[in-house]
Amino acid sequence: MISMPEDSSKGFDSNDDPTPNEISQAAAEIRGGWTESQKQRRRVQKCKSSWLPPRINLRDVPPDTWSEDNSAG
Repeated sequence: MISMPEDSSKGFDSNDDPTPNEISQAAAEIRGGWTESQKQRRRVQKCKSSWLPPRINLRDVPPDTWSEDNSAG
């Protein structure tokens, strides 16, 4: 497991950084301790649709709210 140095006043050196392999091993240890319900909660599904901005029809906006500054053109 990855551990932090006891004395935080020393700061961190690049030599103290975990390697990608050490990070992978630590992550595997953590995932190995998960219950089945925790695994299910952590499964991520991609969104099936992307967000689209709302459409506004000018016929739905009263003309008295229009201004020359906001007019299309």
